[in-house]
Amino acid sequence: MQRVSIDDPAWLATFPRWVGPLPNEWLPGLLLRCDMVNGWAAGTTVAYLLRTANKPSFTGVFNEVNTPITYLKHLSQVLALPISSIIATTYYSEIVRVSGRIFPFYIQTRKSFHFFLCPECIAQTRLLTRSLLLPEIRVCPYHHLKLLSSCLCSAPLRLFRIGTLPFTCSKCGLDWGKLPQIGASMEHIVLEQRLLSYYSFFLSRGTPSLIKRVLRLIEEGERKKTRVIPYLTKISSIGERFAATCIMKL
Repeated sequence: MQRVSIDDPAWLATFPRWVGPLPNEWLPGLLLRCDMVNGWAAGTTVAYLLRTANKPSFTGVFNEVNTPITYLKHLSQVLALPISSIIATTYYSEIVRVSGRIFPFYIQTRKSFHFFLCPECIAQTRLLTRSLLLPEIRVCPYHHLKLLSSCLCSAPLRLFRIGTLPFTCSKCGLDWGKLPQIGASMEHIVLEQRLLSYYSFFLSRGTPSLIKRVLRLIEEGERKKTRVIPYLTKISSIGERFAATCIMKL
């Protein structure tokens, strides 16, 4: 965290206190930490971006799954950070490379996304990792704990709920870092480590031609295993279809 002096020219163009991304941090975690260090309610930074970006949102909805580049650029300005460090909190670069000019690629859609977190990551460093965005990942790769999607009061966990403190339940106010730590089975840990290794290859070395080949393999699998067709045909993003295919092979 860095505090801006009142005589600094950046005072009028940036937030009072700056934060920088943690290693492997996901964009919503950075936004919540920005709220936290500035003493704001959860979602204040998001509301500011939606209101003041070059292309402000008329719907008032922030897309945390596929965030438009205009908001990433604006955030880099108000935090006085290079745009590359903000982009690194998303899969934007990987998506652009994999998509090429052939078709838009999405890891998953906002409609299908369900928010999960690791309570130990929150307790230690207030960290939400990028891997939380990947379909079918339900175990923390660092602590081998089951990821949680609801509070002890049964309320679903919400990222940005105005009127609540950052990293707390929007219903009962419980700190996410105090949620129960439930260990995952070794079988589940090994399975997800393999799935993450597939994602790593897919996102670090993916190209439009590779995507074509993957889609072709998925289509062949659908024809050979008719029982999974109703499930796969409901999946609208390439990332989700990729995950579903890998899980069937695992």
